Amino acid sequence: MKTIEHVEYLLKQGKRPKELVELGFSKRTITLARRQLNKEKSEVEPIAPKNTAVQVLIEQWRREYNQMRPHSSLAYRPPAPFYDTLLLR
Repeated sequence: MKTIEHVEYLLKQGKRPKELVELGFSKRTITLARRQLNKEKSEVEPIAPKNTAVQVLIEQWRREYNQMRPHSSLAYRPPAPFYDTLLLR
């Protein structure tokens, strides 16, 4: 078991499996260590869920900034009503 932990450490340090074979570790041991590392990576929880409160706030700000806020290029009119008048013509 300590051998697998040693191989995991060496893999984390950036050693390639080919280099580990050259150091005398068996391919089986290297495979088991890599599987263990992949399992640990998959068990790590994501930093934040996909639909967080922050994302909702950012989306609200983005809509307000892009659609409701007056723009100087539109004679200080909000874009949404301005484009609605263009569509009605």
